[in-house]
Amino acid sequence: MLPRAEPRPPGQRSARHTRSRILAGRVAWSLLGNAAYALSQWLVVISLARLGTPTMVGQYTLGLAIGTPIVLLASLALRNVLVTDRASGYRFATYLRLRVGCMTAAFAAIVVVAVTVGTDTTMVIVLVGAAKAVDGLADMYYGLFQRQGQMRLIGISMTVNAVLTTVLVATVLATTGDLVWAVTGSVAASALAGAVCWSQRSWSSGTGSDSGTGSDSGSPQVGSTLGLRPLVLLAVPVGLASSLTAFAVSIPRYAVEATLGTAELGVFAALGIVVVAASTTTGALAQVLLPAMTRLWTARRADRLWTLTWQLVAAAMVGGAVVVPLAMVWGRDVMGLLYGPLYAGHAGILVILTVAVAVQTAVYFLDTALLAMRRFGTELFAAVVMVLTAAPAALLVPQYGLAGAAWAVTIPAVVQFLHKSVLVYRALRTGIVGGRNRAKDQAAVRATAQPPHEERPRWTHTPVSESMRSSAP
Repeated sequence: MLPRAEPRPPGQRSARHTRSRILAGRVAWSLLGNAAYALSQWLVVISLARLGTPTMVGQYTLGLAIGTPIVLLASLALRNVLVTDRASGYRFATYLRLRVGCMTAAFAAIVVVAVTVGTDTTMVIVLVGAAKAVDGLADMYYGLFQRQGQMRLIGISMTVNAVLTTVLVATVLATTGDLVWAVTGSVAASALAGAVCWSQRSWSSGTGSDSGTGSDSGSPQVGSTLGLRPLVLLAVPVGLASSLTAFAVSIPRYAVEATLGTAELGVFAALGIVVVAASTTTGALAQVLLPAMTRLWTARRADRLWTLTWQLVAAAMVGGAVVVPLAMVWGRDVMGLLYGPLYAGHAGILVILTVAVAVQTAVYFLDTALLAMRRFGTELFAAVVMVLTAAPAALLVPQYGLAGAAWAVTIPAVVQFLHKSVLVYRALRTGIVGGRNRAKDQAAVRATAQPPHEERPRWTHTPVSESMRSSAP
């Protein structure tokens, strides 16, 4: 009969239950904020499709396609650098000062590009860029809250932004019928959400959570004595990677606009919003997991990080295997219900994009593992590979139309998944082998440091002397 396992002490069970409850709460708030933001983007596209025209949807999408890569390049992915900065090398004020300068430069670049394009979409591009730049400032506060584990503050701010954006865009468009004024409402919503972030930051400072110490503190400690240059050099690779990835995702949209026109771009954007929604929702979980995965890597627990990463990738694949058949069966009805009969005829494109969603979700988790290990250089190389794959894939658009554009999204995603799987596999295997070698070395050092074991003298039989024998009775 096997011996019974000893029950865990009540205190240990209570601590584990508390940690699980805290993690569940953080995931819930992150999902709420990101889901609200994704739903807002979706509702904005629906509003433009229902209250406006496909051309309006195309103009708005073109503004996103131009502004997003520029803002991502200028953001330098400072949020990820802040969250994974376990050494606490800089104060939050240093990060924020750098982000303000970068967003100012990004908005100026967007204005130059919009004027250079010189179409009737110029003001739309400028206003969309302004909204993205303001969101970039709020994103830096999200990094601070994420580092502190205060996902509730992120969820509240993102929900406020989502609700205000949806209401203002739809109301202004229905009232004026002018896309420029509608996008102005989006800028106002982003500014109000930024004010919410600032007020939450002020409240956090007043309660003392900003200036904590140690690895779990809210903001990094060392002041500006380190200067901005080392921080820029550290963040440039991951910033370039984010920008190149966004550019690669936008290449099919550029090809559709140039080959098929703005109206067809609007149709493709309406169908592709499912990709944006899924990526945003996945990002909610990744944001909660990134600090925990960073702690695992910092604590040299590569084996546990290995298990967690591949479990997440497997879950993404299983989810894709479930969602793709659903899109094949009900995609046409859903598209017709949401957007109208004009969009329902492209349900086959939705199926292809759903495949891309499943693959990109797995890539998102691989990205999170690479960020946790601070493999910023490998992220940049992977982004270059994605651009080199997306550019030839865009050549499918002139021959196959929107279906070619959907494949131009899916093919680079598959290549990126294979490439990053290899990168993560090698990095984690190196960490696991290194951890085992360190454990062996430490065991050898402990064994050498112990004093030699002194053996007790064994008991031996002593023969009876002759005198004792003679005296015996």
